[in-house]
Amino acid sequence: MPFEPYLNVEEIESAMETAAINNPGLCQLITLPNLTYEGRTTHAVRISGGTLADRTGVLLLGGVHAREWGSSDILIAFMENIIEAYNNGTGLSYQGKTYSSAEVQQIVENVDIFIFPDANPDGKAFSQGGTDWRKNRRPLNGEIGVDVNRNYDFLWDANVYFDPSLYFGYLYTPSSGTYHGPSPFSEAESQNIKWLIDTYPNIAFFVDIHSYGQKIMYVWGNDENQSTYSEHNFSNSAFNGQRGVPGDVYSEFIFDTDAQKIVNAANRMNNALFSVRGKSYSTGQIFHQVGVSAGASASYVFSRHFSNSSQRKVFAFGIEWGQAFQPPPVEMTNIIDDIDAALTEMCLCASEPNIFIRDSLGDTGKEPSTGSISASPDIIVRKLPVASPEVDLGDITVDPGSDKVEIGNDNYLYVRVHNQGGMPSDAAVRLYYAPLTTSCSPALWHFIDEVDITNIPAEGYKVSGAVTWPHVPDPGTSHHFCLIAVCGSTVDSFPDTTMIDSASDFIQFMRNSNNIAYRNVTFEDVLPDGWAEIPFVVTGFPGKRERYNLVLDGSKLPEDSRVELKTERRILKTKDTKLENIKTPAPREKTKEIFLKIGKGNLGTIRNLRIAPRTTPQLVIRIHLPKNAKPAKEYPFLIVQQLGRKTLGQITVLLRCVTGKKKPHHVKRRTVSLSKKKT
Repeated sequence: MPFEPYLNVEEIESAMETAAINNPGLCQLITLPNLTYEGRTTHAVRISGGTLADRTGVLLLGGVHAREWGSSDILIAFMENIIEAYNNGTGLSYQGKTYSSAEVQQIVENVDIFIFPDANPDGKAFSQGGTDWRKNRRPLNGEIGVDVNRNYDFLWDANVYFDPSLYFGYLYTPSSGTYHGPSPFSEAESQNIKWLIDTYPNIAFFVDIHSYGQKIMYVWGNDENQSTYSEHNFSNSAFNGQRGVPGDVYSEFIFDTDAQKIVNAANRMNNALFSVRGKSYSTGQIFHQVGVSAGASASYVFSRHFSNSSQRKVFAFGIEWGQAFQPPPVEMTNIIDDIDAALTEMCLCASEPNIFIRDSLGDTGKEPSTGSISASPDIIVRKLPVASPEVDLGDITVDPGSDKVEIGNDNYLYVRVHNQGGMPSDAAVRLYYAPLTTSCSPALWHFIDEVDITNIPAEGYKVSGAVTWPHVPDPGTSHHFCLIAVCGSTVDSFPDTTMIDSASDFIQFMRNSNNIAYRNVTFEDVLPDGWAEIPFVVTGFPGKRERYNLVLDGSKLPEDSRVELKTERRILKTKDTKLENIKTPAPREKTKEIFLKIGKGNLGTIRNLRIAPRTTPQLVIRIHLPKNAKPAKEYPFLIVQQLGRKTLGQITVLLRCVTGKKKPHHVKRRTVSLSKKKT
C-alpha cells in the first residue's frame, strides 16, 4: 500500500470492505456488535486460506488511542500486503527483511489472522480534526471520554489491588486522559475487543499496537514476573495492597515454559524489525518498559485462562512504535515496514507446530485443559511388542487400554503424540513410572526411557515405536502403576516440573501444559463373588500440609457390591476429618490399621484428610463383586483426590468379572500390608 497522510475512519472501513469483497474465499468482514457513542459500527477482518480446520488465531489490534493514527495504517498495510502476496504466490519484502512465498503460504493456510485496525473511531475522528486526544468520546460525570486501554477487567480498581504508596488518582479522574471509566468493560470499544476473543476461541496470540517509544512488550504489567510461587497471582486477595513495587516480596506468577515462549516470540519480532533498516526496539515486560498498569489489554487477555480454565491461553504483547504520535509521512512509511515485519514474524510463530499428548479422549490440546488430567488414552502398555503400532493403536477415537504390567519382566510402552499445527514436526518423548497414586507428584516419578518420533503430520498424530521397560520393579502397589509421558520439540520445550511445590501448583501445571499427560487407569479381573484389592498411595506435596477430600465412587458397581478402604489410623486422627457414608468398625486396641466400609450406594467421602509434606501413605481399596455381576462387563470404580472443589488426581479402576476355573490376580480376600515408607 503506497503511504499517504494518515487514513481517516471512512478510509479504514472502506479498505476492509474492499478486501472482503475482492477476496471472498480468503478475507471475511466481521461486524462488531457494539455501536460507539457516536453511533459508528466497527469492523474487523479474518484472513484465512487453505483447508486446515483446527488453526491458531492471532488478533492484531490498533486504533485504541485516538491520536495514535499510524496504528491503523500499519494494520491496513499488513492486511493488503499479505493478501496480495498470497494471491500472487510471491513473498513479502520489507526493505531489508523478506519472507518467502512458502512462508506467506504457511501463515495464511495455518493461521486465522484477525485484524481490528480502528477500535476507537470516535476518538480518531475527533483527533484528526485537530485536537490532541487519547480517549473515546462518551460523556461521563461532566467530562468526555474513557481510556479504552484502562477499561479491561484486570486489577481495574487499582486502589484496592496495588501498594498504597503508588498513586492512581488519574485513573479515577474523569478529566484525566487515562480515566478508566465507571467500571470494567463499561465502554463499547473494550466490549467489542472482548467479544472478538470470546467469539473466536482459537485466538492464542494477541498484539495491541500503540505509539510511541520503540518497545516490544509482554506480560505482566502489574509487577515483576516469577515462576516459583504460584500463589503470588492477581486473583489472590491475600496480596491486595502489595502489588506494583519492584524488588519487594510480591511478584506475578507465570509458568516458566510460558515465559520462555513469550520472550522468544518478542525477540523474534524484534530481530525481524531490526532486519528492515537497523532499528532495534527495547524488549521486556510491560511493567519494566512503561511502568505499572491496571486495567490494560495485554494483561487482561493473558489473565483470562488463570481466571477461568475454560478460556484458552492467549499470549499477549504490546508494541509502542516510533518516537511520535504522528511522525512525518516518510518516517511513517518506514515504521509501517518495521512493524509489519514484526507482525509477519508473530504470525510465523503462531503457524509453527504445537505438539501434545492428550489427558483424556476429549482433550483437543487447548491450554489450559478442562477434562480429566489422569486418564490419558495415548499411553499404552503391552506385554508383547506390537507388530504394527500405527495400525493396531492408530484409532485415536478409542482408548485401546493397557495390559497389566508384569513385574520382573519386560513390558512395552507406546505413546501417541498429536500435532495441532499445519506443519509436520519431530518430537522426543520421555516416559516415567510412579506407584499408583491419586496425585502423581513428580517426586514419585522414575525415568524409564526416551524415544524420538519423526515427522508427526500436520493436524495429525503418530504412534511411537516400542519403549522397552525392562525388568519392571515392584512399586509397592502390586501390579498397578501410574505412567507419565512428556514430549518436547525444538519449538515447544519440555515443561519444567521443578516449580511444583504444592497440590495447587500440580493442578495448574497439569492443566497448563498440553505436552505432559499421565495414565491412572487400571484393569482388575475378579471372579463372581470375588474380591479385588488395589493398593495405592496419596501424596503429600513438599511445600506444606494441605487438606484434601478423598471421594470413593462405586456408584456404578452392581447392586450388593461391597467396598472397603484399608488405611492407617493415624491419618484420620485430625479433629476436622469427617467421614460421609463411611462406617468405622469398633476400635481395636493397639492397631495401627483400620478398615472403613462404604455405606449404601457405594459412594463415600473422607473430608479434610491431612497428608504430611513429603509423605506417601499407602491405602488399599477392596471391592467385592456379587454373584450377579455380568461376565466380561467393565464396572468402573473411581478414587478421586480433591483440593477444595478442584480435582487433584484420580484413579480409575475398571473391574472385569471373569469366569473360569483359573483365578486371576487378587481374587482372594487377603491382607495387604500398608507401607510406612516416606519419600
